[in-house]
Amino acid sequence: MVITLKILGEGFFQNNVIATYLHGPLLSKNPELADFIIQYCLARKYEEDITLAPLNDEFENKCREQLLHTFLKPKES
Repeated sequence: MVITLKILGEGFFQNNVIATYLHGPLLSKNPELADFIIQYCLARKYEEDITLAPLNDEFENKCREQLLHTFLKPKES
């Protein structure tokens, strides 16, 4: 069974360990990571490749974009 992590950038993934520099509610703000963990666990349990049905993550993605916009905008002098 081979599952690749599609989310790149920061953090670490090996075997059963996912490490990240993020603080706070990681899974609710990163639906792709939540889906990956669910898929990974189901694949291990049933020992077969699992494909999850896609969900509409539009609301979660808009929330994440708003947070990024808020925290990454330049500070006013």
